[in-house]
Amino acid sequence: MKIATVYISTRAKSSLLKTAQWHRAGLWVCLLFYTGLRPRESAALDRSDIADGFVHVSKALDSRTNEIKPPKSRAGIRAIPIPVPLSRMFEGQNMTSP
Repeated sequence: MKIATVYISTRAKSSLLKTAQWHRAGLWVCLLFYTGLRPRESAALDRSDIADGFVHVSKALDSRTNEIKPPKSRAGIRAIPIPVPLSRMFEGQNMTSP
């Protein structure tokens, strides 16, 4: 299966990041944008999953049962590097790991 690469324009990226500065879901949107996480993966994250400069993904919210479960495949378990702009946002929200 070939996965298509989707690009976002510079203008759209700028608009998204400006809106994220004031929107109540801004940090979440930036988390998805910078890491490529799926929304249900991000919903299952807790503070301990953000550590050592990575977002550690090991679970997801099941859309049918609303339970947190392991990913469907081994590929779903991964560590995603946190880019500098997202790291700064986490620091501003006191989201860095101890």
